[in-house]
Amino acid sequence: MQNYALLGITLLLVVVYMLMTTIEKTTSYFGKRSSLTQIEDKHESLRKQRREMLQHYYWAQSNNERDKEKKLETQIFKIDDELEELKNDYESLKAGKKVPLKKI
Repeated sequence: MQNYALLGITLLLVVVYMLMTTIEKTTSYFGKRSSLTQIEDKHESLRKQRREMLQHYYWAQSNNERDKEKKLETQIFKIDDELEELKNDYESLKAGKKVPLKKI
């Protein structure tokens, strides 16, 4: 009788452990997926913004508006830096490394 009780408790502990491990891996996977999706969305938004800025930049350049051209140029470089940072975060996250929390 004691053997069956001990076997039952052991099986119960194994099942609980496996269940906890499965839940942990599942939530980790979906959390990673969510973060990758957020980075992809932000990246696409910045690319669109950069494309529009380039159009304005070339327009300012063709109309000899140097002040506007310089302002747009600095904004475009800022966006390029953000895009590079997002790319690095995406690759790190995809490789399984931790990415510091920041506002995406």
